[in-house]
Amino acid sequence: YDVYCGAKELTVSAVDRANGQITVGNFPTNLEEGKVYDLVLYSNTDNSILTQPFIYATKVLRTLADFNMFIQSSTDAEGDYNTVLDGYYVLGNDIDVSKDTVSATKSFTQVYKLATAEEFNLKKEQGLTGTFDGNGHTINGLVLRGAGIFWRVCEGATVKNFALTELNLASNTNTAALACQVRGTLENIYVQTSKVPQNYNALLA
Repeated sequence: YDVYCGAKELTVSAVDRANGQITVGNFPTNLEEGKVYDLVLYSNTDNSILTQPFIYATKVLRTLADFNMFIQSSTDAEGDYNTVLDGYYVLGNDIDVSKDTVSATKSFTQVYKLATAEEFNLKKEQGLTGTFDGNGHTINGLVLRGAGIFWRVCEGATVKNFALTELNLASNTNTAALACQVRGTLENIYVQTSKVPQNYNALLA
């Protein structure tokens, strides 16, 4: 195949015909995160042309390690929320946190702590300002205490298209699955849990 994005020819490093996958690189440097572009594939064998739309993402989270790094990137070493997540983040696979009780679950339960009202107001521009697109995938077995996955979903941000299953809200107070404040958009999110604390703040936000 010869593969193009716009007028730029891309490099083809692998072709998996059996699974319909092709790995390309050398994309144009002016692509905007979160926007849809077209890959145009020209076959060198039968002269056919295939156009495949794609979303240019900041990061595709394909493994538990990827998801763990994404979660911890929103906090500093002491668990404080000091980061703006302003990109376009996509789940590339289902993520099963319950399969890694040593590293993932430990870090998930430790990095989230409750914020005082003063801390919350001081950091009002911090949290998710971009997009988290679950792409139809599932996050299973997540253990959360406190302010949720994103801490805050800011105005203009979007969280969409994924399921949280076997969710464990492990704190008795002020616990939420996604965020302690949502000013943006939540879309097509499914949550399943059998462990809801007696005095929880909200299931989603």
